[in-house]
Order: sequence, then structure tokens, then C-alpha cells
Amino acid sequence: MQKNSITVKSNDPVSGAYAQIRSRILAWRATGTETPPSAMVVVLASRRVGEGVSTVCAELGQSLQAELGDGIMLVDSASGPADLVTMLDADCRPLTLERLQEPLPADVRQLAARGRALALPVVRVANSATLESATWSTVVAQLCRHYTIILVDAGALHSNVPHLWGRWATHSLLVIDTALTSVMELERLRAEMTGFGVKLHGAILNKKAFHVPAAIYRHLL
Repeated sequence: MQKNSITVKSNDPVSGAYAQIRSRILAWRATGTETPPSAMVVVLASRRVGEGVSTVCAELGQSLQAELGDGIMLVDSASGPADLVTMLDADCRPLTLERLQEPLPADVRQLAARGRALALPVVRVANSATLESATWSTVVAQLCRHYTIILVDAGALHSNVPHLWGRWATHSLLVIDTALTSVMELERLRAEMTGFGVKLHGAILNKKAFHVPAAIYRHLL
């Protein structure tokens, strides 16, 4: 998976990996229904900065869009640079606490901007104070009425942003740079996240030097 790419080809190992991720996220379709009982909020985070959360979030959004059409939305919520918004090339005004105190539009989808490089709607959440506000809970509830899946780039676990998103998350996925993380570190991190009350639903192995068999993804996800 290339760090700055947001193109997923149908015949490469990366596409196969995303097929495994999609199968878990879209498990409700096995019941024969077209939409899940409620919107899904999938929160992606990493142990440290630079493990590729923004890239994975964009590529997973593109992959799910091909499957579900307009039911996908992205949220750039990582502390620091707006990498996801930059990748999508979206003219996105950050949602600050002060902005949330202004009258909200009747349709909260107007708070999102559509990317030019990748035509997905994206909202930029400026900081943790926005997430802690009662108004943001209202915004999330309204967005969940309009979108089937909301993918959240929550950044690295050194900030409290991934933990704050835990109150809305239906799935929490850990993005792992395989060159920097050992199995022991992964198990320790899983235990730490459980201690913080964050249930880890799966891991995405990023920047792989070798192809990972589908059976491994089924175990991790």
C-alpha cells in the first residue's frame, strides 16, 4: 500500500485485503437486508503518527463507495495536520467549538465538503473540544440518519481523540505499520485499549513488505 495513493486496483493484494475488511463491515448484508439496522461508525486509529491511518481511511472509503454508492462519509478527526482532507482535495472548513455554537443548517450534510481527488463527503473536526460538546453528539446523530457508514480518521492513540470517538464507534480498527510493530507490542496495545474501554474489532496491516494470506486477515478482523 503506497502512502500517498488513494487508488485501489481490483486485482492486487491490497484490494484483496480490503475485500476482507469489507466483508466484516458489511456482514449485515448476509441477512438479505440492503441497509444495516442503524448507521455504522468505523473509527480507525494507530499506535503512533505516520502509520497510514489517513491513507487507509481514504482507500477503505473508496472501496466501500464502489459497493454502497453514496452511503459513505469520512471524518478527518486526527489531531495535527488535516491529512485526509488534503488527500481528498476537499475545501473543508474545520468544525470548531465556536462554529458549533452557531445555528446549524437544517441539513447537517451541508457541513461536509466533497473531495475533488476522491468524490466522498468529508467533515473536518478541529479538536477534542468539538467532540466533547453536546452539539457534536447532535451532529453525529443527524449524520447517522443520512449515511450508512461513517469512516473516522482518529489519528494516533497518543491523543484522546480515538478514546472520545469510542462513545459512537460501532467498529474500532487499529492501523498497524508492520515494519514498526511486533506481535508482542500489538497484544500489549490491545490490552491497553481494552483497559481504556475501547473494544478493538480488528487490525489493518499497512505498509506490508509481503503479501498477507486471507486467513490471517480473517483472524485479525
